[in-house]
Amino acid sequence: RFRETGDTRNGASYFLGAGLLLWTTWQASCLAGYWAGNVIPAAWSLDFVVPLCFIALLVPALEDPPTRVAALAAGIAVVALDALPMRLSLVCAGLIGIASGMLAESRRRAR
Repeated sequence: RFRETGDTRNGASYFLGAGLLLWTTWQASCLAGYWAGNVIPAAWSLDFVVPLCFIALLVPALEDPPTRVAALAAGIAVVALDALPMRLSLVCAGLIGIASGMLAESRRRAR
């Protein structure tokens, strides 16, 4: 709407409000992380945080059945192939996920 009206005063107010809200949220989350980091015992392993971040990014992308098939196949493959050396299970699971997603997509289009 700001581009259509050309009113720079409202645009500046919008930018200032959004910037202040983002900065305040950033400061609050950094402070919460600092306090949580000091409360969590050092003996706890936080290696699970990286996979949780990827899951949080992945779940909203699972919109259609072929994407779900690809994610499920890759998840099963990475667990089943965990014994492979040099973490090749990740590469193989990615390729299996891609292939299964393409197969599911081609079957869906054939119907």
